[in-house]
Amino acid sequence: SLDNIMLEHFQISRFLVILLLLFSSCDHINTGQTKNVGTLLWLHESHDDTAIKKAVHATLENTSIIVAQLHWKPNDEAFFQNVQWYCSLARDHQKKFMISIDWQKVDRTGTNGHWSFEHPEVAAAFKHDIKTIVREYKPELLNLGVEVNYLALTSPESYRAFIRIFEQLKNELARTNPKIKVGLSFQLELLYGRHRDWKRTPTLAALNAVVEALDFIGVSSYPYMYDTEESSLRSVDFLDSIKSSYQTPLGISETGISSTYYSQLQREKYIQLVFEKTKTLDLTFVIWGSVIDEPQETYWYDKNGLLQKNGDAKAEFFYWEQGTRNIMR
Repeated sequence: SLDNIMLEHFQISRFLVILLLLFSSCDHINTGQTKNVGTLLWLHESHDDTAIKKAVHATLENTSIIVAQLHWKPNDEAFFQNVQWYCSLARDHQKKFMISIDWQKVDRTGTNGHWSFEHPEVAAAFKHDIKTIVREYKPELLNLGVEVNYLALTSPESYRAFIRIFEQLKNELARTNPKIKVGLSFQLELLYGRHRDWKRTPTLAALNAVVEALDFIGVSSYPYMYDTEESSLRSVDFLDSIKSSYQTPLGISETGISSTYYSQLQREKYIQLVFEKTKTLDLTFVIWGSVIDEPQETYWYDKNGLLQKNGDAKAEFFYWEQGTRNIMR
């Protein structure tokens, strides 16, 4: 079912809590870096132990920031279960820590349940859970909504309510955690009406409605989403437009290129393009969508990893290492 798929993609498996024994503290650490590079560490219980170790090693060696991308819905205790592991991974290895909150369905057709940010009880639950998680784990970066411009399409009223909640919550967090940077992420191809689905509807209005309140703009971009297959690697060129249109710091919050649909040469070229954009546009962070392929390899995004599902590096991983080295040195 869609809910099961969602849980597989947005919650790290419970067995990984055992790895907490390897880590001890979760104190606030600031590495002082202005640019950050990272990967989303999606691990599944059907990954074998060797693959997991390789994925964790590849992450720690090639990132300055650890990202916990968490599935949220009202009254969901699972939301809190896996943050400790990510936070300990970050703090014990002197990495910055980012939390990203995803409250939409995997197919982005609405919130992940029959609820709306218009409902006062949802607003209260969201604010409570976010304040709790920030108080406990003190992330340097907080993304309060992943790819929020989809919600602006599927439920404009809920999106407007979310913006009000975002602004209230951001002000409250600024008083208690003045160093935290709070922003949102947007799907890049969808912003400019070049998504292969959604009737090519542009959604820049969703960004314009909240941009003045953001500490950073995150964008997710995947060549597969672009509506022009021949030049899909160049979809990242839309970053130039965002950079020239807004003064807010900009970063890539998710990207990836599927080895199901793209050749080794195309994948290598894409990674090089991503790092070129990071340098020329002075992006504040760049985060790869998954360090390792999913074991089931059912959907195109299951093969966005820099590593194969057994943990062995794909050919393009060399270019990722090279790019991260230039940022982290």
